[in-house]
Amino acid sequence: MVLDFKDNLIVVTGAARGIGEAVAYEFAKFGARIVLLDVLEKVHETADALKKEGHTAYSFTVDLASDQGVADLGEKIIKEIGVPDILYNNAFWAPNGCIEDIDVEGIRKALDVSVLGYLRIVKAFLPKMIERKSGWIVNTASPNGITPPASYAEYGLPYNVCKAGDISMSQALKAGLQKYNIGVSVIYPDATKTGAAFTGGNAPKAFTDAIQEYFKDNGVTPAAAATDFVEGVRQEKFMVATFPNFDKILVEYAKNGLDPTADYSHVMALH
Repeated sequence: MVLDFKDNLIVVTGAARGIGEAVAYEFAKFGARIVLLDVLEKVHETADALKKEGHTAYSFTVDLASDQGVADLGEKIIKEIGVPDILYNNAFWAPNGCIEDIDVEGIRKALDVSVLGYLRIVKAFLPKMIERKSGWIVNTASPNGITPPASYAEYGLPYNVCKAGDISMSQALKAGLQKYNIGVSVIYPDATKTGAAFTGGNAPKAFTDAIQEYFKDNGVTPAAAATDFVEGVRQEKFMVATFPNFDKILVEYAKNGLDPTADYSHVMALH
């Protein structure tokens, strides 16, 4: 079974640039109607560019950390455009973080956007999707949410906490919504050149420099990533993993009790 996106109404968050923008374009290629959401005004330029290419696109600015803002926008979209067929949660914000100096406020803000923001989007549209008894929800997680390398486990605390939450959320949604014919996919991306991972924090400069160098040398383009993400959703997969050998990495982490300090060089070398 594969999903047919033609004429689907698809909401994409974090759609002004990067992966969100690329995912919007990829869905549009299948004939979907795209609702682009972002906190950045640039989201309107992205929507205009889609329209110029002959696609149907709508754009709205919204702060995903606002309960009322998301709820009001959800009502507006349902009333003026329709009930979405697919919700694609992609928006993200998180600083890096040092264990010795935990930035609780930074983690709180990250969770508000990158986990609770996803849930606010789901809450805004889920009642109508349940009533219709169809739909699909996509959440962007990360291998670092469950299999972080030791250095990233130490200095990527806010990011890892959020992505672990997105994984758990996706499992809960999958288990709870199957009876309503609503599917779920969770995305585990490879390194992608978006720049979104570098949003400040108190990690050592050596760590942030190493991460930037890794992305520069190994990162894929948002367009290439989006092609794989959307194809995974089209095939109705729950786990859509584009990180190379992620299944083997999962097995190795399980063998070591998910201990991030164990030696995984033999499986990471397959990347």
